[in-house]
Amino acid sequence: MASNGAFVIIDIASGKIIGSSRYYNLNLEESLVVIGFTFISRDYWGTNYNRSIKDLMLKYAFQFVESVHFHVGKNNFRSQKAMEKLGANLIHLKTSAIGVEENPVYEIKKETWNKV
Repeated sequence: MASNGAFVIIDIASGKIIGSSRYYNLNLEESLVVIGFTFISRDYWGTNYNRSIKDLMLKYAFQFVESVHFHVGKNNFRSQKAMEKLGANLIHLKTSAIGVEENPVYEIKKETWNKV
């Protein structure tokens, strides 16, 4: 929560906290922001929660920026597939903060969002 960009995800039916996500690395010069650190309880994997969360966050972000990036773990194949279903394109690999591995970076541009 210290990032001032984190969101808690709540299952309204049960009132249970089931995950979180956040915006970070806002770059107004390049008109982009990153959405990441999205975690959803395993019980909710394969449901419409991830898509709904990303749709809401993209709708908000595209009021201010022209593109949104997503940093995904190198071996997180489930998230990589979810990014592709969302219409994101793999744009490059980025070395992690500790310099050990290259992680995929996906992008969705405002001009192409919702055309998928």
